[in-house]
Amino acid sequence: MHHAETGLYRPQPRHVVVRELIERSRRRLDQMSDLALLDILEDALFHERKRLRRAPPDEAHEARLNALARAIVREGRSEQTQTGLALVGAWADEVHGNFDRRVYKFATRMLPRGLNGLLARRKGGLRDWTGSQNSRIQISGDIKLIRELSREATLILAPTHVSNLDSPLIGLALYEAGLPPFVYGAGLNLFSNPVMGWWMHRLGAYTVDRLKQARLYKYVLKDYSVRCLTTRHHSLFFPGGTRARSGEVETQVKKGLLGTGAIAWQEMRAAGRTDSEVYVIPLTLSYQLVLEANTLIEDHLAEAGKQRYII
Repeated sequence: MHHAETGLYRPQPRHVVVRELIERSRRRLDQMSDLALLDILEDALFHERKRLRRAPPDEAHEARLNALARAIVREGRSEQTQTGLALVGAWADEVHGNFDRRVYKFATRMLPRGLNGLLARRKGGLRDWTGSQNSRIQISGDIKLIRELSREATLILAPTHVSNLDSPLIGLALYEAGLPPFVYGAGLNLFSNPVMGWWMHRLGAYTVDRLKQARLYKYVLKDYSVRCLTTRHHSLFFPGGTRARSGEVETQVKKGLLGTGAIAWQEMRAAGRTDSEVYVIPLTLSYQLVLEANTLIEDHLAEAGKQRYII
């Protein structure tokens, strides 16, 4: 994916992106002391062994972990680094999306029709979603300013999170507002369906596996986000991390991926780039009803009422 207005940044092949992420990790590992290197590799081995006890068999990944275990016990620093980077490469390949502008254009034409079939009860209601004064999607804010910023800087969109429909609806709203597409992280479980996974990858999604707790994996995610931002991929982060069961604006935010905006800005400034600015755009979503309302309400009441809540 590249900047929609200027076309300065061309999409690169998957192997190029993976190689760049490996090199970022290599520089990080090379700066560590021997003790710190062993610590992060042992952390990765421990968390991945623990995760695989509950995950489907993966012979290739098992082989990488066995090689890492041998390197930690028997080998020197060079071999330990290389086996750690083999993990990084596998994770980077898993994370990377595959945005396709042709698929994006097709989806923006078909998404209103699909949403209408999913939620609307009236026939002929396509125009009710977008393109009329009675649109069901109401977009408010300084859209003109945001369009101008998208042409000269990199944007981070930080919305509230209330429904599983948030991402497609935000994508449609961005298109209707005349803004370029954004990349965003989505849970790996959402890609288990081959059809859904194919669409999501080509509409700007990259994978985030919340079951992977290794620090080395989290570095890969952050490095990927930094790379997206420094190559002028506008990005979307849900700062609350998950759907707000109460529907309230989150008071606790997760700063991990959101903080990569500052890192990307620093790197671009250090490189002397004139387009180094990164702007965070807050977005509040408001629905009258969401598909998963019943379960979200029960989850919130169970948490808020704790032992006093009875279904």
